Amino acid sequence: QALAKHKDWLFNNPQMPIMGSSKPELQLVVFTDYNCPYCKRMELEFAKLLKEFPNLQVVNVFVPLRQIKAQGTELSSGGFALEVWQQDRKDFPRVHELLMAKNGMHTGNSLQQVAKATGTEQYLKPSGRADELMHTNVRVFSELGFGGTPTLLIGDEVIPGYIDYATLKAVVQQVLERQG
Repeated sequence: QALAKHKDWLFNNPQMPIMGSSKPELQLVVFTDYNCPYCKRMELEFAKLLKEFPNLQVVNVFVPLRQIKAQGTELSSGGFALEVWQQDRKDFPRVHELLMAKNGMHTGNSLQQVAKATGTEQYLKPSGRADELMHTNVRVFSELGFGGTPTLLIGDEVIPGYIDYATLKAVVQQVLERQG
């Protein structure tokens, strides 16, 4: 019932960063955190999946479970990514890739490095919109009863935790077959 209440907000929200098809046959929603090692591993699986299934879309819902603000800055890594998404979408894929590629927790220094490499330094200042969205993301995550990241929604199926590519691909194929 909680999922039904939030389904439209999760699957049809232009504030949420997306990867993949703009007119998807299937959407996957992932609750993720740039400081979560399992989310970073899962991101590699999503990259493979989007290459193999170009008709898919991954919706990223950032929940800063491990860090509200990166040390030495006013933003979390997810907040920085949302600022980029909201203000300069063309740079988001590279920012997302670099944020996911960093080992360990993000710091103000690591966010500065990503911003400099992508020409997005101006988005290191919080606008308020990203913070508001992050608070809503955390509230929805909690209302849905989820306990950790990554948590994946595919159709009405909830998959908590990291899953390998073979499992992810099989689930996507099953959902696509049921829809088709």
